Amino acid sequence: MFMGVAKAQPVANFTFTDSVCGTKTVKFTNTSSNANKFFWFIKGSFQTSTNLTYTFDSFKTYTVTLIASNNSGNTDTIQKDVHLFDYPQFTISPPPPAGCPGSVVFLLATYNSNFLYKWTPTSYLSDGYVHNPKASPIATTTYHLLVTDTSTKCFAYDSIKISVKPCNLPTAKFTHSKTSCGNFTVSFKNYSTKAHGIVWNFDDPASGTSDTSTIDTVVTHTFSGPGTYKVLLTAIDSFGLYPDTVSMYVGVDSVLKANIITAPQTICPGDVVQLISNNNLAKGGMVIWQPTNNLSDSSSLIVSAKPSSTTQYKLTYSRNGCSDTSSVLITVLAPPLFDILFDTVCLHTATFIHTVQNISSSLNFLWKLGDGDTSTKKTPIHTYAKPGDYNVSITATQGSCSQVSTRIVTVKPLPETTFSNSPTEIFIDNSNVTFIDGGHDITRRLWDFGDGITDTDSVVIHTFGDTGFYNVSLINFSPFGCTDTVSQTILIRPVILLYVPNAFTPNRQGPTENETFYLTCNDHLPEFHFIIYNRWGEKLFETFDQHFIWDGTLNGKPIEAGLFVWRMNFRISTEKGETRTDILLLYR
Repeated sequence: MFMGVAKAQPVANFTFTDSVCGTKTVKFTNTSSNANKFFWFIKGSFQTSTNLTYTFDSFKTYTVTLIASNNSGNTDTIQKDVHLFDYPQFTISPPPPAGCPGSVVFLLATYNSNFLYKWTPTSYLSDGYVHNPKASPIATTTYHLLVTDTSTKCFAYDSIKISVKPCNLPTAKFTHSKTSCGNFTVSFKNYSTKAHGIVWNFDDPASGTSDTSTIDTVVTHTFSGPGTYKVLLTAIDSFGLYPDTVSMYVGVDSVLKANIITAPQTICPGDVVQLISNNNLAKGGMVIWQPTNNLSDSSSLIVSAKPSSTTQYKLTYSRNGCSDTSSVLITVLAPPLFDILFDTVCLHTATFIHTVQNISSSLNFLWKLGDGDTSTKKTPIHTYAKPGDYNVSITATQGSCSQVSTRIVTVKPLPETTFSNSPTEIFIDNSNVTFIDGGHDITRRLWDFGDGITDTDSVVIHTFGDTGFYNVSLINFSPFGCTDTVSQTILIRPVILLYVPNAFTPNRQGPTENETFYLTCNDHLPEFHFIIYNRWGEKLFETFDQHFIWDGTLNGKPIEAGLFVWRMNFRISTEKGETRTDILLLYR
């Protein structure tokens, strides 16, 4: 018998947003399975779409039916209730006309026992959770109301603006006592009306009482120093919201000092100089400059003057019953005249550069020395590195007044200076030394042999009287008067005295000086070689140190007594060498 395959049964189902507040349109989402045909029944009508969006005509509960079927004719049905709720309906009574700060008004909303009420902000409200609280705002305030329907959980908002107009505002007013020169204490009298509080500001932090809160009619303040102060009086209303402020400048001064700051005070014709009054005159005073001719202004703190001749300007300053005067002399000078003194200098010679005339040190100087170097000193010192002609100029300036002088300066070469001496190694037993000047272009010379003796010949034979080092120098003079100097150290060495003993006794029994073998010499020997042989020609001892000490041992063992031969090669200079031999007796 043939068995058919069972078809899956359809399962009808759908979802939607339930308990919707304030909307009549609902979207239904079909979640059925094993079905391909759908029938929606709502309010006696039907639709065949898979999903459905439907707009109901009122807020209440509706039953929605969905039938799902397949091609085999199998069906499944499901019904669900849809709950539609409206927002809570209420109104707020219109606001009253604007009132004064703190006036009481009622906030009235429609009453419903199912409604919950919440007013914000809660400041200046009798109760924020009733439909009709009392409000007494001190400034214009917008109150917001949240109403919630406890049966549907739906809620709605509304708001009301309570306007507040300033009423009974204070008016600030005051006067002060007359100030006098040198008196820093001033009395202030308060004439403010409708004020619940007074705040003074004396524009004087240094006094320690810049701000003073008081309701006194008369207050006294001692200012910390001279000046013009902007004093403020603030009258406060009962709520502190609508203050009124009035200000007045009060000047107090000690004895004034009208100084004039200006630079330079010496100018050339056509120059403009600024005349500046000192800083402590910067507030509220009267300035008068005299004379007014050649001035940009006669009543400003800073004026420009362009005098055609030497003029004395006077400043008069007055403030707060005090006054003072000061003056400054503006000297108008002609350009300076001068000339450069020198025109020939020597190479590598520090030259003191100055002018023929004695020019004032108050001028500004610029030397251009012709080799790229400059100087701003009045009398610079300069050294030229190469011979030749240099264009040297000096510019002296003060303000716009200046003078330039130029001269060609010739830098002469130095005379060629060199010398030689013979011999180069000199001993006291033959200390005659020949010195030869090897220079050129020389008009004269001066030898200094370092022992107090000088000479002027080109070739000189000089005898040194003692051993030691001598600094020999030669100064050559050119036809232009330029000089050059060379120096050389000459060493006069003593006669070499060399002593070698012929016997010694290394037996630790005799005098200490006989225990070892050594030689004595009164000078350093540049080369030295010493060897001791026994009678069979075997080398027992060898050294290159002229300060050697031999204790009569070989490889740490004492040598037997006997006669030995020594040989010594040495050089007392690069030109003198010598070899000596002799007999040495060693006995114990």
